[in-house]
Amino acid sequence: MPNHDFYAVGDDHRSVLEFVFDVLGCQVRESYSAPNAALREFSDAKSALAAWDEEGRRTGLMLDLYHPSAGGLVRIRRFDLDERPFGRGAFRHVVEGWGLIQLHLADPRDGRLARSHTNHNSQKRAQVWAATYPELERPDTWDWTAVTRVSSRLNRYIRKLAVDKRRGRSVLSGALEWERQGGIINPR
Repeated sequence: MPNHDFYAVGDDHRSVLEFVFDVLGCQVRESYSAPNAALREFSDAKSALAAWDEEGRRTGLMLDLYHPSAGGLVRIRRFDLDERPFGRGAFRHVVEGWGLIQLHLADPRDGRLARSHTNHNSQKRAQVWAATYPELERPDTWDWTAVTRVSSRLNRYIRKLAVDKRRGRSVLSGALEWERQGGIINPR
């Protein structure tokens, strides 16, 4: 199963990221850069969490994971932003590749904790969409067995960390403690 939703905060995030770097051996980039900035690649869990904290945007960290066994090409594309909210000439960078694994870590906002999330494309979905994105290489250059294997290992690890479940979603220990302290786990 490529998709897994879960609830996590604080040390839960650190545990998941340490597994991604230290056990899986993934290359990790932010999904989108900050406006007018380069896209960052992180070398370890500590650097990813530090970048998240320094921005003061503790509402979520969107990452894309690449494992060398997956083959395929990853590209970084620059795109222009709307002038109104960002100013003239504003831009961002995005990382793209059919076999990337998405990892979105959510933090509490206004006393509520949204779900964190993992996912990746399937070979079938990538092939269906390939004509829409001709700038990306062909999906068959990716080793889809490797993509699925790495994603599945991540999802199994997250399930192993779970101490509770909500609507089929894993609840990690930090999130459960956060809820016991008065936070609300958002069931959506």
